[in-house]
Amino acid sequence: MVVVLSLYIGAAFEAPFKKLKRNIALLTRDGTDAKLDENFSIDEFILLQNFFVKMFRINDEKNKMTKRLNQIATEAAHDIRSPIAVLNTCLEYVACIPEKDRSLMRTATYRINAIANSLLNEFKEQTQKEATVDNTRLVFLVSLLHSIVREKKAQFAAESVDIHLELKERDLSYFASINADEMKRVLSNLINNAVESFKNESGIVQVTLGGDAKDIIITVEDNGCGIAVQDQQRIFERGVSLKENGTGLGLHHAKTTIESWQGSIRLDSVENEGTCLTLTLPRQQTPSWFVKEIKLSLSIPIAILDDEVAVHKAWQLKLADIAPELMLNFFTDPRDFLNWAEQQKDFFLLTDHNLSNRMLSGLDVIEKLQLKKRAILSSSHYDQEEVIARCQRLGCYLLPKHLMYYIPISIDR
Repeated sequence: MVVVLSLYIGAAFEAPFKKLKRNIALLTRDGTDAKLDENFSIDEFILLQNFFVKMFRINDEKNKMTKRLNQIATEAAHDIRSPIAVLNTCLEYVACIPEKDRSLMRTATYRINAIANSLLNEFKEQTQKEATVDNTRLVFLVSLLHSIVREKKAQFAAESVDIHLELKERDLSYFASINADEMKRVLSNLINNAVESFKNESGIVQVTLGGDAKDIIITVEDNGCGIAVQDQQRIFERGVSLKENGTGLGLHHAKTTIESWQGSIRLDSVENEGTCLTLTLPRQQTPSWFVKEIKLSLSIPIAILDDEVAVHKAWQLKLADIAPELMLNFFTDPRDFLNWAEQQKDFFLLTDHNLSNRMLSGLDVIEKLQLKKRAILSSSHYDQEEVIARCQRLGCYLLPKHLMYYIPISIDR
């Protein structure tokens, strides 16, 4: 009797299960437009099938929304790129704007373009999302931090906020294998959070860079309102925000991004005193194009080629303070410099890359004279891959222009 009853129950449930399996296959193939067999005699199976139909309908709406977002992102990225390209072109020919300001504007346009690209990549088709792409490269962190701190100073210039960068070591050769645009997004968000912690009052945000032979350590520290102990454990969770209109994505993005580069992020905070976020990244080998120290000789003339007289004065003050007897020669026109160079047995060149309204660039001059290690390209275009690649090919050094105030200089007497 038990055996017969078991067989009957098994048969009674096997048929509805097979029917439900076929219906799920139809939903998978045809979506919510599929014609389903709804002839069930057991209420539980009707309820189960309705649940699956509802889930597929939700998923179908989600897919439609994803496609629409992808379309919007594509259009936005395309529309933004055109005016940004025009702005970048104009910046190269506006000689009346000081290089310092042009560099800041150039950095801002790069960031807008990067955000547009990020928006586009965020909503790519699922098959593209699943493809693993390594978009990291060797990045010079001193310049990256200098760039983002300068950008944030401009952004919060109207507020009573002091944002500054402190370099812990004399050695500036901090390189990491990361995505520069994503790192800027992380740091931008951390500095924004720090400023918001002041609650419209004055405050200090200190960004520091240091480390050792193995690791690079970046900190973003503020003296704002701090974070309560009970909230610190979950602050990196997706969707968790302590701000009234926060999305809870910023710190989660920071954590997952830093960890994807084999790094780590740590939060230390005291309520009503302030917060410190510590980012640790693996330190990479210094590339051959980077100049750790400028080595000059009293017996060899030094040529400085730059279309800004202000840059001439800056180099003159820096070098005269170290060794007043150095033989300094200043040029704004590469043709004048080339004429001078023909008369010299030996010399050392410090040159800008873009020389406004000139036919030759600094790299063109270096290549023409085959100067190699007897030349340093001091430029605000230090982070452009084509500039780095050409410096490597020509065998010359590359120095971010803003580091001219920090780079160590030694004199062979």
